[in-house]
Amino acid sequence: MKLNRKSKLKSKIRKLKIPYSDIEKIVNAIKAKKGQIKLIGGIVRDVILDQQKSREIDLVTNIQPQNVIECLESHKIEYLKIGFKYGCVTAKINGELIEITSLRKDIMNDGRWPVVQYTRDWKEDAKRRDFTINAIYLDFNGEIFDPQNGIKDLKNNTVVFIGNPVERVKEDYLRILRFFRFTFLYSKKFDEESLKACIEYKKYLKKLSLERRSKEILKILILKNFEKNFFFLHRHGFFKEIFEIEINTKNVKEFFHIERKLANVSEIRRIKFLFQSRKS
Repeated sequence: MKLNRKSKLKSKIRKLKIPYSDIEKIVNAIKAKKGQIKLIGGIVRDVILDQQKSREIDLVTNIQPQNVIECLESHKIEYLKIGFKYGCVTAKINGELIEITSLRKDIMNDGRWPVVQYTRDWKEDAKRRDFTINAIYLDFNGEIFDPQNGIKDLKNNTVVFIGNPVERVKEDYLRILRFFRFTFLYSKKFDEESLKACIEYKKYLKKLSLERRSKEILKILILKNFEKNFFFLHRHGFFKEIFEIEINTKNVKEFFHIERKLANVSEIRRIKFLFQSRKS
């Protein structure tokens, strides 16, 4: 499937206020070593929907992490080895952090971190991803590769796991929070089978580090429709499982009312409110 001409792709990415020239430096570095590289994740969804919901730039390549480092070094591009053992190298250009992940398949999971095996098969990489809308690849000629039919689900405002929801949740319990984030972002209703799996296994969120839990919940906190979904998450006990303490729900409706009047969503303000001491 062809999205559009290369020039129009550049225009779309720039329209999203994404620094295309920074991405292009990485692309050229990988291609110089005969590697293939594509966009994945939020930026692809934004290009398809012609709207901006994400600021993260994620790239996927068919060469292994050490080769990625060699490519970056040869083009004098700074990098961080965050997540290196899981196939990720983070390029640092003009203050932008751009993740480059090598194609892989997860051969063992313990609910937190996978044991990975590298591959050059794009379909294999797609199979190990969580949701169909997260397995849409876009190359720099505007060519889309969509082996899990994620575009159909994206345009139908549907967030579903790839494969059996229970199995995918048990592979990595962070997917529970990711399911809520992407559903709140792209859909008006839950996929029932996926929701059932997330509720059933919510107690295992404690197996994840507080850092991983917090990083994901912060992305949920700043969503425009968080107010609408706050009581659902609280009613099903997700905040208690995430933070392992009770959070403050007193005057929450008044808080959101004031926030709407301010016409400003503040991550810090919301955190302070939810964790303030209860007063009688």
